[in-house]
Amino acid sequence: MENTKRVAKCPKCGEELELIRVATVNSMLDEDLREKILDQTLFKVKCEHCGAKLTMTYDFMYHGVEDKFFLVNCEYGTGEEIIEKLVKTQDMKGLAEAGYRFRKVYGIKEMAEKILIFERGMDDKIVETVKIGMVEMLDTNYSLQVLQMYLYEDKERGLCFQCKLKDKRNMGTDFQENSYDLYKEHYKKCFEEDPREEYLWVNARFALDRIIDC
Repeated sequence: MENTKRVAKCPKCGEELELIRVATVNSMLDEDLREKILDQTLFKVKCEHCGAKLTMTYDFMYHGVEDKFFLVNCEYGTGEEIIEKLVKTQDMKGLAEAGYRFRKVYGIKEMAEKILIFERGMDDKIVETVKIGMVEMLDTNYSLQVLQMYLYEDKERGLCFQCKLKDKRNMGTDFQENSYDLYKEHYKKCFEEDPREEYLWVNARFALDRIIDC
């Protein structure tokens, strides 16, 4: 898959801008783009004429070469087409046997989170179970209702959870590695039979369904 160019008009000054849509990000070849995913600036564009900041969104693929994973952003309607092409051209069985993981993601935050998880050798399914426990704890102990929760990396504190609350506030809380280890041991049998040769959307609902059926 190759990068493509498109022309768009700046909504502020009306001048035309030539924009590049990234098709594939390779962790070994595109370190600058990897960093833009992690700090969530990949979709940010600055108008060269008036300086206005724009957001350009699209679906694309991320290949974590060293850590053996593929991610496809499916938020904007073309991700399933990307996956269909990949399944036709990739040796899914061979890659799975070599330890590759295949994931759908919906949005730049989710993609950044998966990169952080897989680069640290963690299991995203276990991380989702940790989130379920965190959401329940924050509600029960502090009456905080969490709508969304994502992992991010703080330069000083390391891995943290960013929480979007029902009252529209944002808050952060530390990621506890010992909690991850406990959940991993407790729930490891719940995820042993999950298919490895397809692109899965692993979120809290996915994890909860497996826990209930376990």
